[in-house]
Parts: sequence; structure tokens; C-alpha cells
Amino acid sequence: GDGTRLQIRDASDAALLLMAEIGAEAQENLCVILLDTKHYVQRVVRLYEGNVNSSLIRPAEVFRDAVKDNAVALLLGHNHPSGDAQPSNEDKQLTRAIVEALHPIDLRVLDHIIVGREGHFSFRENHLMTM
Repeated sequence: GDGTRLQIRDASDAALLLMAEIGAEAQENLCVILLDTKHYVQRVVRLYEGNVNSSLIRPAEVFRDAVKDNAVALLLGHNHPSGDAQPSNEDKQLTRAIVEALHPIDLRVLDHIIVGREGHFSFRENHLMTM
């Protein structure tokens, strides 16, 4: 029931969830973690598997599930099978595109978290969430 729902308080909470979901995958997986007003996890949606390439991912796919679930906020997350969690330029472009697309519909993208064997990288903690 509700007692088991995870509350995301910071990037570490999200990173733990992402490690459990996709940390062991051999390919990159892009996930959206849908959150309610108190930042409890409603659902984790796997959007994409393969190279996380901003030209292949339409922001509409990100918010379709969010709207369906009445999510108030969301986190983006993906894994780097190489182990190094540093974001690529592609990762930065993708994040910017999604944040900008979701801004008008009042859906907050709280963070984008990359997980790798050597830890995680939070866009928000590194001041890369532009809006």
C-alpha cells in the first residue's frame, strides 16, 4: 500500500531508486520518475533503451505519462553503462529540451540524475537545470 511508497528528498534517494531499476542494464535506459505534490514516487516509466540521443526522444513522450498520472513533478534519470556518471553534451541538450517543453504545461522537472557504477551525477546539484 501507500506505506511502501518512496519519497524522494534529494538526488541520493532518486539515484538509489534508479540504480535498483536500471543500474545493471548493459544499455542506456532513460526513465521518468513521476512524483506527487509531496514528492512520493507514483511510478517509474522506462521511456527508452539504447543510446540516449536527444534527437530520438520527443518531450511529448515524457509528459504523456505524467499527465495521465496527474503527476506534479518528475525526475529524469538514466544510466551510463560505462560506469562514469558525468553527463555528455547530448545529455545536457536533452535535459534542456525537456525542461523547456514541460515549462508551459506547469510540470516541474526537478532533476536529471545519471547513475553509473562510480556514483551518480545530479544536474540540479551541479546547477545545470536551467529553469
